[in-house]
Amino acid sequence: MPWSATQQKRLALEKNILEKYFGNRVSWINPTGDTKVEVRVTTTNDKQYTLRVYLPGDFPNSCPKMIVSNPSSCLRTRSGFSLSGVCGNNHTLGSIDGCTQICHFNSSLWKDNNTLYQVVMKGLIWLEGYEAHLRTGQPLSKYLQEMSELINVVCLPLSFFKMPWSTTQQKRLGFEKNILEKYFGNRVSWINPTGDTKVEVRVTTTNDKQYTLRVYLPGDFPNSCPKMIISNPSSCLRAKDGSPLSGESSRNHTLSSIDGCTQICHFKSALWKDSNTLYQVVMKGLIWLEGYEAHLRTGQPLSKYLQEM
Repeated sequence: MPWSATQQKRLALEKNILEKYFGNRVSWINPTGDTKVEVRVTTTNDKQYTLRVYLPGDFPNSCPKMIVSNPSSCLRTRSGFSLSGVCGNNHTLGSIDGCTQICHFNSSLWKDNNTLYQVVMKGLIWLEGYEAHLRTGQPLSKYLQEMSELINVVCLPLSFFKMPWSTTQQKRLGFEKNILEKYFGNRVSWINPTGDTKVEVRVTTTNDKQYTLRVYLPGDFPNSCPKMIISNPSSCLRAKDGSPLSGESSRNHTLSSIDGCTQICHFKSALWKDSNTLYQVVMKGLIWLEGYEAHLRTGQPLSKYLQEM
């Protein structure tokens, strides 16, 4: 068996995480050798796919490769072209075993604390963008936010974020601001950046519904988890049956409302790490909104569409 004792422990952890969130939709191929893991996923418009992740021999030190293994041939664009090559607009890296390979992480920025769950979730985000492309003909890059970390981030002058933020926090917030504005542009607004800071991001779902997400930064950011609401509409969202999404619900991934608006459960506070970014928080908010739109169309609970955040 090629896996070291340390790697076996790590793979057991990865297996627990994947099976907690995806249940019996997870399949391991050759777990004692040239290991791959497949996860069956469903997009918010009820299309089913299988993602396959190839574990490198030095896992978790280098980045796994990922393909869409079902359908068992390369996916095709709306115009019929095969997604079998390297393409920045489509976030593809060619093909493996005759199937489309997804670009999900910048390999040079991969860290050994990244998880297979994160890889699979990025695959699911890619598939949501692909389904939107099939509906509209727009390139996937219109729908996909860049999945890699920023390279060579140039921090903003510290004057934008002043006390009560410490110098270290000001530098971190400058980094966060650069990331958000790189990917969301002028859709980002900062509220009271020198004090009780909040950031709002205007987002559009794949069915062209517009919302605003508001993130509340805790005083010890990034050490504890920010809270997040949907601030536009400026009242609690309602379920398909008309009931307000204003309380704690595991089925809906909601917490008690803040400022009269629906609060999203996006991270388990106990699992928050100071390396998590506001970009990740906002992207989880966007995933939640995709699930909400699917719920409005079908009446099914959000938990049917949302993977645990």
